[in-house]
Amino acid sequence: MYDNETELAKRTQELEILHKELEQKVIDRTAELNQKNEELRQGLQYARFVQECFLPNHTDAWDVLPRLHVFSTSAEAVSGDFYWYKNLGDSVLIAQGDCTGHGLAGALLTVLVSDLLSEKTSHGNGTIDVKEIVSGTVHDLKKRLRRDVQYSDMVAGFDLVLMQVNLKNGEAQWGSLNSNLMLVNENNEVDIISKSKGFLHLDLEQTEVAGGHLNIKGKRVVMCSDGLYDQIGEVSNKRLRMSGLIHWIESGQVFLENKCGIDDLFATWKGSQDQTDDATWVSFEL
Repeated sequence: MYDNETELAKRTQELEILHKELEQKVIDRTAELNQKNEELRQGLQYARFVQECFLPNHTDAWDVLPRLHVFSTSAEAVSGDFYWYKNLGDSVLIAQGDCTGHGLAGALLTVLVSDLLSEKTSHGNGTIDVKEIVSGTVHDLKKRLRRDVQYSDMVAGFDLVLMQVNLKNGEAQWGSLNSNLMLVNENNEVDIISKSKGFLHLDLEQTEVAGGHLNIKGKRVVMCSDGLYDQIGEVSNKRLRMSGLIHWIESGQVFLENKCGIDDLFATWKGSQDQTDDATWVSFEL
């Protein structure tokens, strides 16, 4: 009995020492993970800073488009969605895009695409062909992406809609690479000009760009990414879908007394659900 008690006391002491060592390892590991998380958070914050430096501040456009409304919310710290504009004096160029994925991967592409748009419109004093700008942006991005680089099944891609609007008479030309563009009249009736058909990857040899001319005088222009209507609702546990978004507009829930309520509608729909994807909405009228 004495030997057993002595052995038990020895084992108990060893277990206590082991327990303290494990506790210290947990403390050290937790501190290490916290440090890594903080470094990652700071890196994402800096990435967002860099992204915002390349993208225009839409508040500067309020002088020429006083009824401009931009709603953008990201699934992570940085977004794969973006909006872009340029004031040409008598007219304005405005775009909305959705790049592959979200987070850092999407953010890298937003910087590339917005930089290409700025480059292609840097000599915009003459005649501009919006459809050609979109096509040229696709072509140049394909050239910049190395085809010999492969990682798993990842493929770069983006959706883009670009519009040039004459601020005096409302005449507009548009170009769309698989993106959403709608016109809404004073009775909240929706006319779909261009619609996304699922995300487009740039590995395809042929990339079709749609385009045309229209007059937006007295109408609201809406550009949005599919992340807006792909969001799962807290109550329904289903995606909003394009049909749900159009119902919001046509039932008068989005545009009220010259104000846009898409921000609150999206937040209410999402509720406590995780955000499915980056979501961006751009609307304006002359």
